[in-house]
Amino acid sequence: MKILVDLKHPADVHFFRHVVRRLRQDGHEVTTVCRDTPIVRELLDHEGAPYTPLGPRGRGALGLGWEQLRRDWRLWRLARRIRPDVMVAKNGIAVGHVGALLRIPSLSFEDAEHARMQIRLSRPFVTHILTEDCFLESAGPKHERYASLNPLAYLHPRQFQPDPDALAPLGLAPGQPYVVVRFIAWDALHDARVARASEEERRWMIDELARLARVVIVPEGTLAADLRRFAPPLPAHRFHDVLALSAAHVGEGGSTAAEAAVLGVPSVYMNRLGVGYIRELSRYGLCRWETEPEAAVALVRGWLADAAGTRAKFAAARNRLLAEKEDLVEWVARRIVAAGGAA
Repeated sequence: MKILVDLKHPADVHFFRHVVRRLRQDGHEVTTVCRDTPIVRELLDHEGAPYTPLGPRGRGALGLGWEQLRRDWRLWRLARRIRPDVMVAKNGIAVGHVGALLRIPSLSFEDAEHARMQIRLSRPFVTHILTEDCFLESAGPKHERYASLNPLAYLHPRQFQPDPDALAPLGLAPGQPYVVVRFIAWDALHDARVARASEEERRWMIDELARLARVVIVPEGTLAADLRRFAPPLPAHRFHDVLALSAAHVGEGGSTAAEAAVLGVPSVYMNRLGVGYIRELSRYGLCRWETEPEAAVALVRGWLADAAGTRAKFAAARNRLLAEKEDLVEWVARRIVAAGGAA
């Protein structure tokens, strides 16, 4: 079977990495296209498989609109030439548009309820919309749910074990407590009207956390000059090693908060946008949803004060999560093949 996978965000690369490997092992021909950004290309280069960039990321509403038109055009030309049996993406606007034009089945994996514009633009065109079963909204008759969480496609113990060698280049020793902080760029369309921590509040939070443990900031976009000393150079493919071995995580982005949680790392999601998977992880006790830096610092302080008890509690919660969730790599691979086979 010929399968086309469209990747726009680093999280997309991670989500489909093991799925693509499995599909290729089963004899399918997988073509990968991507948004041309440094981190996406770095991750794909590390995989060592060929890919085709479709152009850079647009900036602002007009820039994103132009990117979408360009992406549709270039994907249409490629798909018309190679004629895939099925196309798949996360937030799959382009695969939906092109699939409808060329009568090719398309699957769009969605995980953010607040990305309503993306869902509206893809829903009329994609063949299937697939989400975690904790997704808070219904996407209509095309909507299918799976009993798992997206980070388990690449952070389940079957797929990932952290490498302590990733710590030495950051000046960290195994067993040394440190806190990973993730600041996002707040440049997505759904971020436009969301209240967030000010630069002063960010600085206060980092100062307070630094009194408790070493702080490692992993920023998305630019970082204030006085905070850059907390952000050592970190290869993209090493990020999950550093996250998994941390004592705690505090972040504005839902994806990283969920990744920390499924790794058993005490995690704080500091954002006013609610998403189903954060609520699900909160139900297991693996993630806390807070909106103020003071609350985040207080949680980390408590976790670090009882490090052994915290590790045991979160390890037990993680084991329960793993026991109750489906093997997502197998499920996604089967679903893609089934969609293509039904063409």
